[in-house]
Amino acid sequence: MQSPLPYDDWLRPVLVIVALSIVPSTAFAYVDPGAGALVIQLVLSAAIGAVVYIRRLRATAIRAWEALTGRFRSVTRDASEGSGAGSDPR
Repeated sequence: MQSPLPYDDWLRPVLVIVALSIVPSTAFAYVDPGAGALVIQLVLSAAIGAVVYIRRLRATAIRAWEALTGRFRSVTRDASEGSGAGSDPR
């Protein structure tokens, strides 16, 4: 049997989810004290992991920049050092 609307395949689940989320219900739930510790551990480990990731990314970027600019510096340094007599400032 073909549905009358072409978007009926995705519309029906969306309407069911919306209908279930609108209906108020009372939840008698118990939150375990260990759940708070788990959330704290999750937040702390995510923050420390982000710091370590950013520090490593920064160090890699600095090394790449130094490698890139170091090539240009060595070329200019070699050209200025080989200028002949009188280049020694002593």
